[in-house]
Amino acid sequence: MLPFSSSDNIIKRTRSPADSTWNIKLTAGLLLGLLGILLMLNGIPLGPGVVADLRHVPIILAALQGGPVPAIVSAFVMVAARMTLFGGATFSAAAASVNLVLIAVLCGLLAGNKGATFPRFLLLNALCMICISAVLSINLNHIGQLQDIPRTLTYHWTFSLLVGTLAVYVYLHILRSHAFNLKLVESEERYRRLIASSPDATLVHSDETILFVNDKGIKLLGAVSRKEVLGRSVFDFVHPDYWKDQLRLGEAVRAGQETTDLHELKYITLDGREIFVELSISPIVYKENPAYLTTVREITDRKLTEKKLQEALAALQKLSDLDGLTGIPNRRKLDHFLSRCWSEAAAEHTPVSGILFDVDYFKSFNDTYGHQGGDEVLKCIALAAFGPLQNTRHLIARYGGEEFMVVLPAPAPKKRSASPRACAGRSNRSIFRTVYQARRAA
Repeated sequence: MLPFSSSDNIIKRTRSPADSTWNIKLTAGLLLGLLGILLMLNGIPLGPGVVADLRHVPIILAALQGGPVPAIVSAFVMVAARMTLFGGATFSAAAASVNLVLIAVLCGLLAGNKGATFPRFLLLNALCMICISAVLSINLNHIGQLQDIPRTLTYHWTFSLLVGTLAVYVYLHILRSHAFNLKLVESEERYRRLIASSPDATLVHSDETILFVNDKGIKLLGAVSRKEVLGRSVFDFVHPDYWKDQLRLGEAVRAGQETTDLHELKYITLDGREIFVELSISPIVYKENPAYLTTVREITDRKLTEKKLQEALAALQKLSDLDGLTGIPNRRKLDHFLSRCWSEAAAEHTPVSGILFDVDYFKSFNDTYGHQGGDEVLKCIALAAFGPLQNTRHLIARYGGEEFMVVLPAPAPKKRSASPRACAGRSNRSIFRTVYQARRAA
């Protein structure tokens, strides 16, 4: 079957008469006819003037693969070779030639357009063997060997069924393999086009060496052409501060732990820019070798927006926790701080102290000096009490009006032998003195 194997493109594309061109049909018939000639030249002699071969098998394949046209073309090619190589003036040659044409017409009409299948081949092969048996019987009777008909037909049927079935099985296997390879190539080409047109940068790398990059990846990495990227290491584009993250990610993917999660890294492009990217890595097979597909998307603008938003939220949170007049924590911050200190003290079995104080005669002061004067007094008291506490674990807040409150959690003990209650007592006594002095100054 060597001549026909060279026409694998015809085999893969010629599935029925409806979807194949005349050129393909004629070419397939010609090649299958050449195959039939090879089978005739390598036939097995069964007796004087009787040779068993499988010349009808290419005709069946031509009919199954392309309908009547390639089957008849292959038959005429074999008839021409039969007349030329073995002489065409004998009765047996004429009978064999007519039989080949008859077989081609019958197989072409019965094959339909459903393609080559093993049951359909067995059916057509049985039909062909009936025709061949009739011609063999006529030829043997013509040369006076009527007694050899049973033995010859038995040998011929056995040879045709065994060898023909094996040959067609191999043919169908090759046909399916070619069809599978064609689908694989089409699928790979389709995915290649999808990757090339992807809005995200796509890299394929093996052993950290970049083997493929799409147009978006060239632009993202700051390259001018694909040659500037191919062959380089992935780490050439990863910021040194993120090398460990890249190594950890690669090891996790190789171990089959992470394949779809998105990870944030910082890249350095060829034009010197530092960008933040979001990427995912998946193991693939690239050109029959194991590799990794990395999809990269730049998120620099998003990271900057998130940073600005966090700064704005922090500033807003700070403003929402401060009293507008005195600049010290307000009642909202006090409630939150006191709740947290209470939970910690309960868990650690440490004391929490509190001082609640107000400004004496504040209403009379307000009536005498006005609200602006009263506001200045509140600011001075807050400033005097806040100063010693701003770098400690304690908190002073405006409780409401002219009232203030100090929350004094126990400091974290430096040594296990130190008594938390004693530490809290010494710290709280110093705070009491500070608040008393502030009130006297006011």
